[in-house]
This record gives sequence, C-alpha cells and structure tokens, in this order.
Amino acid sequence: PKKAAIEFKTGNLLSLDIGASTTDLVIVENLKYLERSGQTYKTGGNIAIDILTDIIRSEYGYDMPVDVATRAMAEGRMVLGNKHEDISRQVKQAKKEYAREVVANIQSYFRKVNIPIQSIRAIMVSGGGSMQSQYVDENSNVVVTVAPMSEFITEQLKDICDSVEVRAYDGNPRTANITGLLTR
Repeated sequence: PKKAAIEFKTGNLLSLDIGASTTDLVIVENLKYLERSGQTYKTGGNIAIDILTDIIRSEYGYDMPVDVATRAMAEGRMVLGNKHEDISRQVKQAKKEYAREVVANIQSYFRKVNIPIQSIRAIMVSGGGSMQSQYVDENSNVVVTVAPMSEFITEQLKDICDSVEVRAYDGNPRTANITGLLTR
C-alpha cells in the first residue's frame, strides 16, 4: 500500500498534478475523489522551463533551444562546449518563480470549489513537472541538484496556510495518474 494512503485515509487531500502544459487539481476525501472538484489550469512545467530560458539568456547570452532547456531543468546543468555548467541556482530560481504561479492557482481553485484550504490535510504533488532535478554522473551515482517542486510550493504556502503539508508523490511522479495516486 502507498504510504500516503495509509496516513491520509481520512480527511481531505489535494492532488496537484503538474504536467508539461497543464496543472490538474482535485480533492480526495477519505481516499475517494470528491465529485466536481477537478480543475485544470493551462499552466504547467513548461512555464518553469520558459523562466529558466529567460534567466540563461540574460546571464549567458545563450538562446537555449526548448529540448536543451528541458534537459537543463531536469538535470540542473547544461552543456557549454565540452563541459557541463552547473545551473542549479538558475533552476532553483525558475522553480521558485513557477511555484508562485502554482500557489496562485491553488488559491483560485479553493475559491472556485468553495472549500477552504484549511480543511486540507496535505497536498500531494505529482506529474513530470514536479520532479527534482538530477543526473547520473560518470560513476553511475545519482546527483540531485535541485529539490522537487513540492519544496518550492511548501515555501510559498507558508504565508497562506502553514498547517497544510505538501509532499512529493512517493512513486514515479510521471505515472501517478496511471498507477493511482493513493492506490491501496
């Protein structure tokens, strides 16, 4: 069983699925999806990549192609000539700016569904746009360069409602929709 399913089997949980071009929100009440609580926002992880591209253009004078920017976001580094340049600071900045937008969507969402955020026990963050930045080095070790989006969202939510826990999905974030967020 999923750890979150055991821990949050009662009460309300917000599922926040950050995809490439959309962010989906739905409330799970006592491990069942709450009818009519699903909303999709047309903003996804690509926004963070756009922000990163602007930062890199400003700092390096480099117009990074989308595929290169996507990889740079995923790894926290980019290839310049024959070397890898650590851009974890820039990736953190992009994720932080994107987290502000996600939190604004969360606030809007709770107004739309007429449920107070204070009634939510936790926010479970999944989807490809939610993942930590990492790469595998020459010794086959995983090197984590930037935290997952859940940490940046937590930071932004502190001023709004610091009693709601924000967690990264404990399975493969990309397949949470397929495997089930809280499969028991």
